[in-house]
Amino acid sequence: MKLKGREKYFWERNFNIKSLSAIPEEMSGITGIDSSHDNEFFYFLTSRVKHIDSIYLRCTEVTDEGVEYISKLKTLRELTLKDHINISSASLPYINQLTELVYLDICKNNIPVIDIFTLTQLKKLKKLILSSELTEDETTEILVKLREYFPGCTIEVQ
Repeated sequence: MKLKGREKYFWERNFNIKSLSAIPEEMSGITGIDSSHDNEFFYFLTSRVKHIDSIYLRCTEVTDEGVEYISKLKTLRELTLKDHINISSASLPYINQLTELVYLDICKNNIPVIDIFTLTQLKKLKKLILSSELTEDETTEILVKLREYFPGCTIEVQ
């Protein structure tokens, strides 16, 4: 299947859009739970859609590459990437480009809690949900530092 054919099939299958000219530039949100959403899904989506308010993904096939595509959505306000074993610290530079984020859930991924300090551009963040591979005492110590690092942000460890 040619790329244009694959793209047309993507839009028709996922959004019942039969013409590439009918693709909207804005969407309110995308949700994928135990779904086949993958890197190609976000490649095609972000190549046409310029504004999405929220993305909620749990147990999908998205990897760090998919997060790179998601990072094109500069106005994204809420991002959940929960329970993805193929999302690692390599995705953090892309997440860091999402400067409008107010909500970020990156728990149950392969992102060590200490690497969260690389998120230097998320100045509007109000809620951060993450996981920790550290002991309870180590996690408590990191949480104190993270709360200083992200003032005004509620931080939860799951």
